[in-house]
Amino acid sequence: NHLYGCGVAINAPAAVVPIRTIHNISLNPNFGGEVMVIGLGCEKLQPERLLTGTDDVQAIPVESASIVSLQDEKHVGFQSMVEDILQIA
Repeated sequence: NHLYGCGVAINAPAAVVPIRTIHNISLNPNFGGEVMVIGLGCEKLQPERLLTGTDDVQAIPVESASIVSLQDEKHVGFQSMVEDILQIA
């Protein structure tokens, strides 16, 4: 049974835990303020939701060009996905 898709029950009360955790990891100074987000495109926890912040975490300014969704219709095959990721990296 796969009722919640690829990820957490995003509107559940405890869903804030993985959101806050991934969000705070991206704020680590070792990333140098550079963030690239890669999403499968099918998950309920969309990359944009990780970046907008909540009441207890700040928003992360990321250009939409730095977000790669692997199920984007522009990708034709695995090589296209890899090229898109490498272009942003």
